Amino acid sequence: MCLQQKPNQFRRNFFGITSVILIYTALTIGIIFSLQHSLWLGITCIAISAFWLLPVAWLFCRKCPVRLNCPHVILGSITKTMPPTVIKPYSRFELFGTLIAILVFVITPQYGLWPHKFWLLLFWIFIAIAAIMARLGLCPTCEHKNCPFKNH
Repeated sequence: MCLQQKPNQFRRNFFGITSVILIYTALTIGIIFSLQHSLWLGITCIAISAFWLLPVAWLFCRKCPVRLNCPHVILGSITKTMPPTVIKPYSRFELFGTLIAILVFVITPQYGLWPHKFWLLLFWIFIAIAAIMARLGLCPTCEHKNCPFKNH
């Protein structure tokens, strides 16, 4: 039984950590071209890169029963500093707030990336690969019964 759990944990951590690296690689690309376009847009992207995880962790990840062993590592670490909550289905507010936080972090760098089509495309490729990796690599093994991304 232990031998089966270790490869599964490695697989989950691989997909979780790799997807976070891809997201932050995309954000770094967005920051670089946003700074070239406008100092204020670049500073805004840097701030969003640093803080977008907080509302996601508070509204979404905090309710996850496996958050203390989160394969995304960063999100689990953030939730360890937050007060515990009751694990129950997500409210519309929590889902909408999570969606807004994610949209802000992917939409903000678009203005600086727009003139640079190759980098804009690469940004979206990294985001798409990260989402696919999380969906196909993490969701099938996830134990979170209330997760809206989980096929029940």
